[in-house]
Amino acid sequence: PLADGRDTDYGDDASGMSRIDDRHDAMFYTKSRMVQHLDSRALKTVNGLYRRLIPAQAEVLDLMASFDSHLQGIPTSKLHVLGMNAEELAANPATNNRAVRDLNESPALPFDCNSLDTILCTASIEYLTRPSEVLAEALRVLRPGGVVAITFSNRWFPTKAIRIWSDLHEFERVGMVTQWLLQAGFTNLHTLSSRGWPRPADDTHAGETPFSDPAYAVWGFKAET
Repeated sequence: PLADGRDTDYGDDASGMSRIDDRHDAMFYTKSRMVQHLDSRALKTVNGLYRRLIPAQAEVLDLMASFDSHLQGIPTSKLHVLGMNAEELAANPATNNRAVRDLNESPALPFDCNSLDTILCTASIEYLTRPSEVLAEALRVLRPGGVVAITFSNRWFPTKAIRIWSDLHEFERVGMVTQWLLQAGFTNLHTLSSRGWPRPADDTHAGETPFSDPAYAVWGFKAET
């Protein structure tokens, strides 16, 4: 937001939130994709952030989830995964509860108010066409003091991401996500940028660029009552 409290115009209006491929998302996600969408260096950053933010024995929701929630070394009391492909969710070994749900079709989360400690969204926020509604739901279902953490990089499926995502500079995307959290009612907002690391030799794009995938994060908290 600007200094006078007005929102920054990132272009996230109706046109900016449209997509090149606007077919029903179930068509795109019919085929499972059992691959990591970030390289190992970026995923180490993501896991390290989650280790910092998630309290021991937290009840966690992984939004737009797949076969890996990146919670290695984090003892949770319960992990809920909500995503678009049942086969991917079934392959997630850490979860207690799986649900196939299209948040672009309905942003409502199937959880009671004040029932979760942590909500994660990894490398997926750019596919939400109604992010403000989803984040308002995240605020509703989090317990007071709970945290939502959103991580992303510069890899995505261009045809399924919202148009404005591709138009913005990488740091503008951090600003836009931060504003979405602020608009939803989250407080104590933080951001992280991790970039310039060498690309891992085992990455599929090794040799194309010397640098690892950048890792960006925005997180905020539900105010204590």
